[in-house]
Amino acid sequence: MSDHFEEWAANCTLGPMLTLRKMHGATFTESDRTAITDALRTIETALVQPFGPTSRARAAGGVDWPAYQKAQIMLALGCFQLRDSGKLAALEVDSYKEA
Repeated sequence: MSDHFEEWAANCTLGPMLTLRKMHGATFTESDRTAITDALRTIETALVQPFGPTSRARAAGGVDWPAYQKAQIMLALGCFQLRDSGKLAALEVDSYKEA
């Protein structure tokens, strides 16, 4: 990770959001789980809708580009919380043998 993370975070829009979350402790809440689930549903829809995220007007119920970008940010933030809480490292993983 970059040695400049804190400096860059202080000067970006998400910086205050990340700082506020850290003030509440390294937790992974039901809200975080819901944010990840909702973001995945939005991204999933955008990836399978006809013509991609730029054609929302042509596909009822589609996802437009701003909604897709918001979902990406929400997914990343939820995953940061999962990692920072220590729960990501504690998850059991499936093992497999490479062919």
